[in-house]
Amino acid sequence: MKILIPDLCVPNTYIHDLAFALEELGHEVLWNSDNLFFSQWVPDVIVSQWAEGYFRTSSFLKEITNLQPHHLEFLENKLKQIKKKTLILAFVHNVKPRPTGIRQFDKNLEKLFQINYDSAHAFVHLGKQSISELSTYYPEYIYKNKPLLTISHGLHEQLKLNYLPLDRPIDKADSFRIFVPGAIRFWSELTFLIRAFIKAKIPKKQSIIAGNGYVLERSPLKPLRRTLIKSIPGVFLYGRRLDDKTLCRETIAADLVIAPRLQATNSGIPYLAATFGKRCLGPNVGNIPEALKELNGILFEPGDISSLARAMEKAYHERDYFSLPEPPCPSWREIAQQIESFIFTLKNRNLVSNKSFN
Repeated sequence: MKILIPDLCVPNTYIHDLAFALEELGHEVLWNSDNLFFSQWVPDVIVSQWAEGYFRTSSFLKEITNLQPHHLEFLENKLKQIKKKTLILAFVHNVKPRPTGIRQFDKNLEKLFQINYDSAHAFVHLGKQSISELSTYYPEYIYKNKPLLTISHGLHEQLKLNYLPLDRPIDKADSFRIFVPGAIRFWSELTFLIRAFIKAKIPKKQSIIAGNGYVLERSPLKPLRRTLIKSIPGVFLYGRRLDDKTLCRETIAADLVIAPRLQATNSGIPYLAATFGKRCLGPNVGNIPEALKELNGILFEPGDISSLARAMEKAYHERDYFSLPEPPCPSWREIAQQIESFIFTLKNRNLVSNKSFN
């Protein structure tokens, strides 16, 4: 099969792991949406990971923040045209887009997500909770009677395989080291993390907060952020997206990993932690509780400082007893095989015109 994943070029190891696994099964995986928009080329299957992916891999729109109604109309018409011959799977990573505070842009993003879900023949969920959440935010016609598949996330196999730095020692402070990867999306996420860090009764604790994101890139907040961080011993903020080697090294050096989310549907951070044998704390939202149960993680209530502080303390006191299940989750080959089987099942339901899915 020719499979288009219109987000493959972004530095997201989840997509790369899935693409490699599908290629190992003998499928041709492509990523550039220009093939879709500006030619007569028709893939057998589109695996839409995120709605924004259609534009992130096309010269049609340089930056997603430039999204306008005529771009949405173009995409909607194109998907209506090709879905007669191409099977479209929409993965539900985020049930709805994260708000940016820019009214028209947020409105356009909402429409983009609706087009993405509306055009799909079927959905792939990374947990059961997002199945009901999808029906909460979108009209019934978008999800009703459409087939769905529920899969696990999978460890970050390609990240570990290609970037694990074994040739140098890891610099690790003599303290309980807490690593927070991922973009900081809201000011409230950053302050929530830091206040819980202060409250947690853990000797010699050290917090390393990574990633960029809306909050860290907004210039009015930069002086306040620097003042906040400098005033708290034991907190270090990268303030940028980490390259893969740095991400690996910080995860290896950590005693504990935290998914810094107040709102979310899914998160790859628990699986990043598990890839390197670390425990993860995550919020009780979306599909994250299912992921943490799978990986022996610990839940906290989003926005509840005491809840996160208690979770940190629990992880500290249980640090010598933590272990991952064996195996912690399916391999990417197993996940790709599930998706492949799902595709052939959909083909037999005649959701698209008669084509050869080889």
